[in-house]
Amino acid sequence: MVSRIHHILRKFSGGSHIFNLGHGIIPQTPPENVELLAKIVQDWKNG
Repeated sequence: MVSRIHHILRKFSGGSHIFNLGHGIIPQTPPENVELLAKIVQDWKNG
């Protein structure tokens, strides 16, 4: 999962994009996965 998140971040880096979950999260998604995603995106942003 982490490598996929980094792939997406690299692919869209260099522009002004918002990492949005949109309709990509379902009720069965474990909360700890969402927390990990948020932490990785924040860490990437803060470099």
